[in-house]
Amino acid sequence: GSGAVSQLSLNGAQASERELVTGLGKPVGLAAVGDTLYVSDQNSGNVLSYTLSKVRAQPAGLADGKLVATFTTLDGIDLMTAASDGTLFFGGSGGKLFQVSPKGETSVLVSGWPKIIGVAYDEIHRRLFAAVAAPDASGSASVRIVPVP
Repeated sequence: GSGAVSQLSLNGAQASERELVTGLGKPVGLAAVGDTLYVSDQNSGNVLSYTLSKVRAQPAGLADGKLVATFTTLDGIDLMTAASDGTLFFGGSGGKLFQVSPKGETSVLVSGWPKIIGVAYDEIHRRLFAAVAAPDASGSASVRIVPVP
């Protein structure tokens, strides 16, 4: 794969980009919790973790990642958000809203929705905001609130 995760650095009006993780198919989700960088790759259905300080010091390849969870291509995993304890949340084109614990245990919080195109986590109130695409061209997108157990 030619997909990568890059770090953009700004210095006044100058910007520079440096690749941190390479060899991904289609990286679509990214979250940093402490010194852990989580990346979801839509092409493979994998969620991987890397040590952030290590990839900043020396770029890593796909094979250097630790497998956290795997999904099918039908799940179409997409954008991701994280809680401070490393719990990950994301949706996808398959209409499911997923939760992955720090131990890699996967659960489905909601299913049956049209494509979920974005998520945000409110840790104080333990709830997710999910941006859901319209079911068809005549409908409209919506934001749905989901309590997190």
